[in-house]
Amino acid sequence: MSHTYSGTTFAALIPGGLPTLTQGAGQSPPFAPERLYTVEEAAEYLHIGDRTVYKFIAEGRLIASWVGRSHLITQSNLVAFVKGAEQDYSKPTSPEIL
Repeated sequence: MSHTYSGTTFAALIPGGLPTLTQGAGQSPPFAPERLYTVEEAAEYLHIGDRTVYKFIAEGRLIASWVGRSHLITQSNLVAFVKGAEQDYSKPTSPEIL
């Protein structure tokens, strides 16, 4: 089904056309959707409670987006959060004594 706008197809309004998910063998699609996690899924992935995930979102430590009435967290934001937490733990907590 093709939508038209003043005689022009919708796909023609987007420079380069719409991305397609079907490509030839061995080619990757130009657009691959990223995995989205709910707060509950992120909590399970991180092995922490839901309230802790909400706390991290409120503090700005974990980036989430409102979609409808729910927070959704992209996989890249979840990975960045984990890598940031690993760096925090690798820092020394007390100054070295000379």
